[in-house]
Amino acid sequence: LREPVERTISAYIFYRRIDITRETTFAQFAFRPDTLKYIDYYNNLLPYYKLFPKENIQVLFFDELKADPEKVAKKLYNFIEVDSQFTPSTINLKIHPAAEPRWDKLAHLVYKAACFTRERGFLNFLGRTKRNILLNRILYKKVNEKPEIPYHLKVKLRDYFKDDYQKLAELIERP
Repeated sequence: LREPVERTISAYIFYRRIDITRETTFAQFAFRPDTLKYIDYYNNLLPYYKLFPKENIQVLFFDELKADPEKVAKKLYNFIEVDSQFTPSTINLKIHPAAEPRWDKLAHLVYKAACFTRERGFLNFLGRTKRNILLNRILYKKVNEKPEIPYHLKVKLRDYFKDDYQKLAELIERP
């Protein structure tokens, strides 16, 4: 789980890359029903807690992963009962650094075409597109700073989930 406002900012940057234009404001994106549903951790986790014993569910936090990826990996490995001494060589590699399209329509078209081919069982064009360094340099530019989000929008977003925060803490038995 990730702090909901930070998660929404990250999603906003990502969706600017694949789907929404730069004219779409953070407020427009953050308060869309599908965005709110995606970061509604309590209601997204609740069905799993109803179906499975809590001992079979491991909830991890993004901030802990970011701070100490090896510790989180070991915790996960212990939970799923595999070798907790294993450390992947890519454990500190940032897989999808933030980027924004140089040309919205072209980047979105390439992404949609790649999804289309994957859905129809063609070569994994989407995976190849994501890994193609030259294509990525042509289509995208690195985002060095997160967009500045007005404080009142952060408060509004936190308030939206305020009632669920306590229920979530009780559900996962962690603050």
